[in-house]
Amino acid sequence: MAYSRGVNQIFLLGRIATDITPIEKDGKAIGCRFNLVVDRPAVSKEKETARQQTCDYIPCVCWSWVSKHVLDKYSKGMMIFAIGSWSSGSYMGRDGKKVYTNNCVIGEVHDLQNGNNTSGADLRTPYQSNRVSDDVDDIMRDYQNSGNAISPDDLPF
Repeated sequence: MAYSRGVNQIFLLGRIATDITPIEKDGKAIGCRFNLVVDRPAVSKEKETARQQTCDYIPCVCWSWVSKHVLDKYSKGMMIFAIGSWSSGSYMGRDGKKVYTNNCVIGEVHDLQNGNNTSGADLRTPYQSNRVSDDVDDIMRDYQNSGNAISPDDLPF
């Protein structure tokens, strides 16, 4: 893995919602940015009301060889499973005001689509497709067997 073992780990399953934008330095791509849209079922307080599904747009950034892989292989609309960590920071904007940032730094990406086929079967949500959930189960099993998974004994609380 491209990142160290620790408590700050995020597992995201979703579709790339924006065009993948390279981050360049001296004319070379050193990273990339994109938004990942993930489903989040809304919880209703009233039992009679149907539960409506909502989504979150997670800002993601990749660096080094991961960004090269993402730029070469992925595009807007593709479903991926990403493992990363949450990062927050700040910088001074052009107007002199402090700008706060939050994003997921992606360290590992897995393709969950069969080729470039965009048929109706590939556009199903993870809850409607056993294939996607089987793929995620396989990825999670591989991750747990890799020695990088967190056990309750690793937590400081």
